[in-house]
Order: sequence, then structure tokens, then C-alpha cells
Amino acid sequence: HRVDRRQRQMCIRDSSYGVSRGLDFGVIERSRLSDEALAHLRGCGVSVFDLATGELLSIGSPETAVVPGRITVLTSGTTGMFKLIPHTITTLNTFDRVTDQPERAWFVPYQIGTYAWFQMAAMWLNVAGQDLVLADFSRLMEGFEGALRRKLISAVSSTPTFWRSALMSIDVELLRASGINSISLGGEIVDQDILDALVEAFPRADIRHIYALSLIHISEPT
Repeated sequence: HRVDRRQRQMCIRDSSYGVSRGLDFGVIERSRLSDEALAHLRGCGVSVFDLATGELLSIGSPETAVVPGRITVLTSGTTGMFKLIPHTITTLNTFDRVTDQPERAWFVPYQIGTYAWFQMAAMWLNVAGQDLVLADFSRLMEGFEGALRRKLISAVSSTPTFWRSALMSIDVELLRASGINSISLGGEIVDQDILDALVEAFPRADIRHIYALSLIHISEPT
């Protein structure tokens, strides 16, 4: 199937293709494509195809007006079916003025196609020295633990929910011995218990709480 600029589309996995060609598109991982999800996208007028194989999985009906450069971001869908939120590369890229950042390898704990995922992709595209380490979202803790053991990562930006799960399921000695030196929390309410636990588990990490548009510095490496 050839990519059709006249369709509003949802691609599997790849975002750079759509950005570079000014398509009206979004990105979704195959594991989220249940029959219900495909019907939801089809009802929103969104066609779905696998960019790697060219396979057309669903055709949007009714067709909607195409907006070149629109990027459709998916909500997490934790309270039901995900919603489709329109963005552009300008609204997703908050790193165009960021310079002189330390080199870091970031673990990506977010579902493909969500706002936070696009934010990390934008950082990788726009800020020098920032690498991304991906994991299967359906086996997130397994992927995180594997990245820790292989010392692939030095930074993580995630939610308190992610960190609570990590602290409960991964040996604290592995966390302490990891090379993580930068932790950012956001997206949810952050309580003192989780902050104290992170300080103990990552004594060499710079820990920051991102609240709305402000940043609260919690601790510096010891």
C-alpha cells in the first residue's frame, strides 16, 4: 500500500516518515490495535497501515478533511478508549531552544504515539547527545531491568506510577548500582514517600519534579 497524502493516517511505529513529508498522521503500536481500537480509529476517519510492510489494516470512514502537518497524539486510554488529540511538530517540540545538555541515554517508558513519547522523540531529534533506549510497553519493567543490568541508560523521565512499580519489582541493589544520574518525575501527583524512596535508591542521581511548567529540584548526586 502506497502512503496516500489525501488520507488522515495512523502509522505503526514510525514518526519521522510522517514529519518529513508533512502528512496528516499519528503513530500507534500494534499491541494497541484491538478490533475495538481499529473500529474507533475508522469511525474517526483515520486509516491505519504498517509503514514497515505497507500493509493497509483499516480504511477510515467517513473520510475526514486532511490537514497537512497535523500530528494526532493518543491519550493513554487508562479510563477507556484512547482519544485523538491534534498537534503539530511546533506544539510537540519544546526543545528547540534547549542547548548545552549533558550527554545522556534515556529510558523511554511511554506508549508509542502518546504526548510524552513524542516529547522524548522531539528531544532526541533536536538536542545533541541525547540517546533513547526503548522497551516493549507490555513488558515495561522487564525491559527497564534489562537496561539497568546492561548499563544502557543514565536517565529516566517518567511518572510516580512507573517508579512505584520499579521500586517494588526490581532489586534495590541493582537500582543503586545503576548508572542513572538524572531522574525526572511528572504527569501525576508526586508525594514525599516516592521522592524519599528515589533518593535512597539512586544516591548519585539528580532528581527533579516537573510540575506543570515549573521544575522543582529535589536532590543532587551525593
